[in-house]
Amino acid sequence: MSRVLVLSLVLGAFSTIAAENDNSRGPFRGNISQGDVTVGGSFRLDHNSRNSETSVDLGTGVGLFVVDRFAVGGIFDVSQDADGMVALMGPQAQFHFWNVDRLSFLTFVSVAFGLTDVTVQSRTTLGLGADYFITPAVAFGPYVSLAVIDSRARNYTRSAMGANFGIYL
Repeated sequence: MSRVLVLSLVLGAFSTIAAENDNSRGPFRGNISQGDVTVGGSFRLDHNSRNSETSVDLGTGVGLFVVDRFAVGGIFDVSQDADGMVALMGPQAQFHFWNVDRLSFLTFVSVAFGLTDVTVQSRTTLGLGADYFITPAVAFGPYVSLAVIDSRARNYTRSAMGANFGIYL
């Protein structure tokens, strides 16, 4: 739990400091303005604290920018771990806190609920990533995240590194 608190504080500090240094008015900028829609997917490798296993996750999400640089939406993730096949869905929010030309740094949080082969599971995730816009509507980039997993069987944390792909309309 202390890892989630530390990550929250670090992400909050980055967001506050970088929001004042936004260069999104430059010659190139992604479609991250109010009213824009994002649809994307992710691939990540997770390492969990429960039994030190590594798993592969695939995810997809959709969001609406309710104000410039801040989107809310939903996610759907599928993975395979010690509990079997896991399918989770829930709300997500992302904030693009620092934009420099084609590069946009973002933070995100999601809360997902779903079923595994043996139990019900919930996951709260905090993450930090970067999007490189190859066009104003297409971006990809790396991210890191920390998740707290709660299930009837056990509770544990999961750290992850991954890559995302997004279409911003």
